[in-house]
Parts: sequence; structure tokens; C-alpha cells
Amino acid sequence: MAKPKEKTPMCLVNELARFNSIQPQYKLLSESGPAHSKMFSVQLSLGEQTWESEGSSIKKAQQAVANKALTESTLPKPVQKPPKSNVNNNPGSITPTVELNGLAMKRGEPAIYRPLDPKPFPNYRANYNFRGMYNQRCSPV
Repeated sequence: MAKPKEKTPMCLVNELARFNSIQPQYKLLSESGPAHSKMFSVQLSLGEQTWESEGSSIKKAQQAVANKALTESTLPKPVQKPPKSNVNNNPGSITPTVELNGLAMKRGEPAIYRPLDPKPFPNYRANYNFRGMYNQRCSPV
């Protein structure tokens, strides 16, 4: 089974901010260096706390400052949920149908599926006798 994707520091900062009912604010402070190797300086504000960090791209600088904020923040942190376990405990999430097809192929037999209880057709006959409707007489008032 594939490993669940780990959350980025920016994602974790967003969760921390949401948990504390505040909005994270990233601010580009400066960019320096030649065009082929720029360095970006970014500031992150969470409530009254601020952190600064640098990176070779804005995204890398944001991730670095988010990582710094996660380790240094004094805000209450949300409880991390454990990763979901595989419900059916099949290795690699193989469904029973796929498993049955594989077994049938190994034995050289076709896997034939039929419904357990076929739906019965409705047993009614439409009444197309409209004569009664047209033979009604109206009594004069």
C-alpha cells in the first residue's frame, strides 16, 4: 500500500491558524541576487507572532518560514488525527471482485456473475377502456 502523502508545513500552518480562528499572512519582504539565482525573503504572521525566512523561490521561502513557525509558535496546536486504516484489510485495497477474478483466471475458469434475485417485472395490465368516460351524460340544470 502506498504511503499517505505527508502534509506540507504551509498546510499545517493553515490548520493551526484555523484551529485558533486566525488568518495566516505571508508577505514577500524582498528579493535579491541575479536573475538566475534570486533569493526571496518572506514573513509569516500568525496573530501577534511573526517569523522570517529565505529561500531560492517564493514557495520554498514560504515553506521554510511555515516550518519555523510550526516549531516556534506558542499557539495551541490541534490534535493530529491518525491516518485512516484500511477498512477491508485487503492488501493494496484489492476488492473481493478483483480477488475472485484473479482466482478464476488461475484456475482457468470464467468468472460469471448473476444477480442474486432478479427484479420481477410489474404485473399489471393497463386499462385502456375509456368508453365509460365518454359515455357519461350531463344532466341539464
